[in-house]
Amino acid sequence: MAIFFSNKIPISNARRTYPKPDQTMSCGRIIVVTANLYGRPTHIVGFHADCGIGHARSIERLTQIIGDLPIGHEIILLSDHNHYINPTLDHYSPSLPAGATGAPTANHAPSNDGGRSSYASLLKKHALQDTFRHLHPNKREYTRNHTAHGETLSKSRIDGIFFITRPPRRPHSLTRIKLQVPYRGKTHIRHTGRPVRYPSRLQHKRQPYRRRSP
Repeated sequence: MAIFFSNKIPISNARRTYPKPDQTMSCGRIIVVTANLYGRPTHIVGFHADCGIGHARSIERLTQIIGDLPIGHEIILLSDHNHYINPTLDHYSPSLPAGATGAPTANHAPSNDGGRSSYASLLKKHALQDTFRHLHPNKREYTRNHTAHGETLSKSRIDGIFFITRPPRRPHSLTRIKLQVPYRGKTHIRHTGRPVRYPSRLQHKRQPYRRRSP
């Protein structure tokens, strides 16, 4: 497994943080590259799940690795998880034509996706969202066709790119502050926390406070 970066994006200090030179991957194929991407510490995780009885074990290993990453860093998961997440939108299985034989392989049959619930919990815990489903909420596209004797038995979307759904950080800017001067001369400042979109429009509010005559 390898991860390639375009030379057109701002990235620095890229290094492989898993597996270490003295580590071996006991299950699944996983690689973690840590770098400063657009000035943010980011972990790019490449994952290929095992099939059959090793499927659940490889997802458990992925869960452990992502759980050990520093809190607050960005995570991008490049995943070949070998199971479809949404059975309605990510899987299509037409009825078998007369005379056709064959069945879905173990890694695509719903009954054999032992790590399906663990994978869903992993995505939810770390707020990882499917980029394809984020851009196309109801679109049907597939990454793997299963055929036998020239006939399509099933289609599934078993690969994806996931990112952390974290609200964007807002740069330092002028914020709205209400200045209240009560009758007895005590000054109270209340900060509303809302940013001022057009600071120039506040110019008329910067005049010295004048108490109204009774």
